[in-house]
Amino acid sequence: MKITHTLLAAPILVLLSLLVQVQADCVWYGECFNSDNNVNCLYEGPPLNMNNDTALSILKNYCPTLFDHSDDPPLCCDSHQVSTFANNMGAPKQFLSRCPSCYQNFLDLFCYTTCYPNASTFMTPLTNISYTGPSPLNSTESVGSVAVVLSSNFANGLFESCKDVQFPSNNQKAIDLLCGTGSDGVCTPQVWLDFLGHGSNSPFPMYYNISDTPIVWQSYRKVNVSLTPLNETSYLCSSSPDPSKPSCSCQDCAAMCPPHKDVVPHPVEWEILSIEGMVFVAGSILVGFVILFGSCQIWYYVHKKDSFGLEHEVRTTLGNGSSRSHAASQSRGGNILEKIGLKWEQVLESAFSWWGRVAARHPIKVIAISFIICGILTFGIYFAKVITDPVELWSAPTSVTRSNKNYFDSTFNPFYRTEQLIIRFDPKKWKSSMHEDPYPAITYTNISGGFQLNFLKELLYLQNNISALRADMGNNETVGLEDICYQPLYPDNKNCVINSVLQYFQNNETTLERKVTDFFKDTLADYVDHIKSCTGDPSQTIDSTKLASSCLAEFGGPVSPWVALGGYSGNNYLQATAHVLTFTVNNYHNPDDPQLAKAKAWEKEYLTFVERFVREEAEEKGMMIAYSAERSIEDELARASKSDVATIAISYLAMFFYIACALGDWLPCCTPQVLVQQKFSLGMCGVLVVLLSVGSSIGINSYMGFSLTLIILEVVPFLVLAVGTDNIFILVNALGRDQRAVSETREEQIGRVLGKIGPSMLLTSLTEVCAFFLGGLTEMPAVKTFAFYSAFAVLFDFLLQITCFVSIISLDMKRSEQHRVDVACCVKITPPRYSEKSEGILYAFFKNFYSVGLLTDWVRSLVILVFGVWACFCIAVVNKLDIGLDQTLSMPRGSYVIDYLSEINTYLSTGAPLYFVVKPGLDYSVRQQQNMVCGSAGCPYDSLAGQIYQAAGQPNGTYIAHPASAWIDDYFSWLAPAASGLACCRYAVDGNGTKTFCSSSDTTTPGCKSCNVSFDKGRPKPEDFKEYLDWYLHDNPTAACSKGGHAAYGDAVKLSGLGSETKVGASYYMTYHTVLQKDADYINALNFSLGLAKDMERTIQHNCTQCHDIEVFPYSVWHVFYEQYLTVATQTWQNLLICMAAVFVVTFLLLGFDIWSAVIAVVTISMIVNSMFGLMYLWDISLNAVSLVNLVMTVGISVEFCSHIIRSFAVSPLKTRVERARHALSTMGSSVLNGITFTKIVGIVVLAFADSQIFVVFYFRMYVGIVSFGLLHGLVFLPVLLSFVGPPVNKERLAHKDREDRQQLISNGDLF
Repeated sequence: MKITHTLLAAPILVLLSLLVQVQADCVWYGECFNSDNNVNCLYEGPPLNMNNDTALSILKNYCPTLFDHSDDPPLCCDSHQVSTFANNMGAPKQFLSRCPSCYQNFLDLFCYTTCYPNASTFMTPLTNISYTGPSPLNSTESVGSVAVVLSSNFANGLFESCKDVQFPSNNQKAIDLLCGTGSDGVCTPQVWLDFLGHGSNSPFPMYYNISDTPIVWQSYRKVNVSLTPLNETSYLCSSSPDPSKPSCSCQDCAAMCPPHKDVVPHPVEWEILSIEGMVFVAGSILVGFVILFGSCQIWYYVHKKDSFGLEHEVRTTLGNGSSRSHAASQSRGGNILEKIGLKWEQVLESAFSWWGRVAARHPIKVIAISFIICGILTFGIYFAKVITDPVELWSAPTSVTRSNKNYFDSTFNPFYRTEQLIIRFDPKKWKSSMHEDPYPAITYTNISGGFQLNFLKELLYLQNNISALRADMGNNETVGLEDICYQPLYPDNKNCVINSVLQYFQNNETTLERKVTDFFKDTLADYVDHIKSCTGDPSQTIDSTKLASSCLAEFGGPVSPWVALGGYSGNNYLQATAHVLTFTVNNYHNPDDPQLAKAKAWEKEYLTFVERFVREEAEEKGMMIAYSAERSIEDELARASKSDVATIAISYLAMFFYIACALGDWLPCCTPQVLVQQKFSLGMCGVLVVLLSVGSSIGINSYMGFSLTLIILEVVPFLVLAVGTDNIFILVNALGRDQRAVSETREEQIGRVLGKIGPSMLLTSLTEVCAFFLGGLTEMPAVKTFAFYSAFAVLFDFLLQITCFVSIISLDMKRSEQHRVDVACCVKITPPRYSEKSEGILYAFFKNFYSVGLLTDWVRSLVILVFGVWACFCIAVVNKLDIGLDQTLSMPRGSYVIDYLSEINTYLSTGAPLYFVVKPGLDYSVRQQQNMVCGSAGCPYDSLAGQIYQAAGQPNGTYIAHPASAWIDDYFSWLAPAASGLACCRYAVDGNGTKTFCSSSDTTTPGCKSCNVSFDKGRPKPEDFKEYLDWYLHDNPTAACSKGGHAAYGDAVKLSGLGSETKVGASYYMTYHTVLQKDADYINALNFSLGLAKDMERTIQHNCTQCHDIEVFPYSVWHVFYEQYLTVATQTWQNLLICMAAVFVVTFLLLGFDIWSAVIAVVTISMIVNSMFGLMYLWDISLNAVSLVNLVMTVGISVEFCSHIIRSFAVSPLKTRVERARHALSTMGSSVLNGITFTKIVGIVVLAFADSQIFVVFYFRMYVGIVSFGLLHGLVFLPVLLSFVGPPVNKERLAHKDREDRQQLISNGDLF
């Protein structure tokens, strides 16, 4: 279909038009040869017949519209011009032929300007040059410059048909390369025509004008000439010049795309009544709670009863004292669960009492056996494997992205190692300036200080010094960059890939300084003009300036400006504020590969050099440098761990010292007896028990093959200290307050007290063990290993406490009874005349003041309201937590990597490469299956390449920056035969009849000829597709054939077989992510990429009858680290719910089947975890594997804060809930405060001074929250909650207590 122009309405206008054509002349004919190039000879006569069948055949192939009325029309060109024309159309063909209408429109422009018989109607020579050499018509003048006038219909039609055509291997639009602008949306028809008419694109200046009315120009004869715009027809990109061939694809022509739709649906915020959903839910809960609680309180005060009216005093019909209680217990028995529960508690108490007596009677044996067993288990540390590889640490082996990474690495080789510098200039030293554009222009280009010539020389100095570095490998072996770097054109070109603007000068200072001047010393072109040209089209072998220099890098490929520059807007590359130097090094799948060791050694040398350069030279040279190597993050993590060893050690030592000191009795402090009452040695033994449990846990896990992580070493001891010291304080304090009966031995006393305390210790420990073991069901490696190590550590800690530590307590009590000094047990002190046990300051405070004040009516109501409001706030913000882990937090303070990561977000202009990998299964030689992946003419809009193209059109939502580089599209162009000149596909036949490939740069091999490729509707026949594919993948791109696939696709396609037996296995299609700055960007980008790959799979399987098993997946180097964040929220809830379920079940069983106590325990712990979410929101702590580990640990430590008090409340025989809550708080409160809170505070404070920010954010801040919220909920909220709705007294337990009291009274003779 042609573009419709204005029709001539009257015959007279047609006649006038014909008269103009008859009278029209040429402006040139033939070529005049000079030393620089061939230019057209000036000729102002009528067109002539060519009389050369070969030239006519070539011209007819390129310019069919010139032959609409005759097979041998008179023309304004001869055979030499036709040959030059054909040779010059090789590059445009490779750029534009994937869209037939664009390519034909482009050809028509040059067909009309070169050979059009009526050229003088729209063209005129502006200048002429004297000529004395040979010419077809004995011309004495050649054309110096011309003016050309085109109609807007023709110019705009040409531009519109070409503006979307892609150039896959560069991930760019072809118009960017042919227009000299280098950026989408900046190129216009006039800009494009100006670029085509000047510099190396034309042998002489051609001044194109777009107009719909005649324009008057002054010709070289100083005569005004009126030029009528050329108004020939042009093809729409949605049509095809040849009906037998397909039109442009959706990628190359927007008109061929379906109606626009959002690739990424806009997220809809959850709202209820125009209020954010979670806020509405939390507010509703708060309002309902206030109404309900307030109503109950009003009812209570009106009727003068306990809250909720649930308290029942034990009513009796007998007299006072125990007789009434006994009668009540006889008259009212418990239900079956209460009876079973009491029996179960009695069994536990009896078992612990028996074991306590055994451990106390045989302390040496028990201690020795404990140490032997722990020693055997701890020996497993010898087999421990410490994980430092971030992939192993954060990515599950069975995860999707981990599987994708393994497949990509093993099939295509791992993604390259990158060593990168981001270099900014000091604006005080290097100032921006205005650069004069080449003569005769009178315009200026603003360039930043980073493009001053001397700055570029300094940059080249730095780059060359880095390139020359050599690392010592020992044994007289050194390794240089050339030994490890990526060399895409190897073995033809052994230069390394270094992305830098200096590659536009092939890293040569002489080339950088080169400039071209005229006779008057006016600069016609210099380095700035060259950079300007190369940033517009980095693949030029001859730039568009008078320098006529190559833009290709020293390694033979182009350097995209958005990779080498940063800190600019649009396409204003010369105003960039940062240079990006990237050295690309090969990577290796096998961690033990010797080449990998060489790469790491060179990287170490590189980091040492750059660090010294930054310290000693950068400031003087006016450079501000941020840098990194592939090994940098791993190095800095190791450095952070080493630097924090001292902090962690001090933290634990502080906690150890506090435990050792706090267990003793400091009253009376002014008498020698205090030396006996101290329990420093007992405390240190308690610490030793904790260390043995941690060592045993590491050992047994190592025996079982579980790897060790730094998180284990940092977190598990902290957890076990919390659990262990709590039980230690409770046990020691209980013994300290207990009065031994007259006839009772020390061993019996220890057994009796352990019988009371042991079940509570078992409750907390078993709850935590079950919770951690169930938490280990997750697939997140860091959480899984933490859960298993923690479960075993808590289990061993409990077992050692009731065995080894009980025996140690027995020995310590024996020492105390003999009045021997603590630590120096050989020294005896005379016992005091009178001695009685002290309750301790904390115990007295809780019993006489705190429990009384907290449980007054108005304080209880206030506590419930305050905690209710806080809980609702936490619910409201729980969905607003950030997900991810800021990489800078894992770095030590002052790390150079922090600066580098910050500069990346500011100055990098494109993101990491993104690959869509198609696994084997497609037969790429068959058209239907080609259509599943291709993007050129005839390819459907929903092909793989088409879907990537559509996604790239919405980068803000898809995070895909460019269309994909599709090897198959470039292969079609590479195979296309050339009408004249060199074809890309050529071969020679040797004496044995074997075909050998001739590259486009091969001018020495005799007998090279074009491949005989048969095309069917624009596609090669299957046998030709297979036969030449291997040659294509080994062909280096050149000026004559830019479609050579070696550089862009040499690693992208895996082949099996040769010649006609060639089969394509796996292949990938590469694009780029946009610049990703926040964790949310990375997560959303990964999520979209995975979804897009699934859509590609479904489309292929639906549209191709033989492609049901095809798999497509996305891969980028960072995907494997961020998949965890796609499910971390779900895994958080799953892990926490599993842990809560474990708490409920164990509490229910060990509290004598008391379901109400189990519910209260779960509610309280849930509120602590909920409070942690609120803290994370307020303190900017994101949700990730580290914080998830801490949340799981929160459940474990919360059990310690809650379960002891709940059990003490449940077994209390007192009458009212308030009395029982006061008793539980008095009995357990001081031990919980001393055992967990004070111990942890001592250690946590030290973490605030850690060098690693991750310690400060995820350990100091979260540990403060765990301890603070555990303390507040365990010692404030929980007693108040129990005083309101605690479980009722177990009637069977009360009856049993009454029977014991009656028996005691009878034995004492007090019952009558």
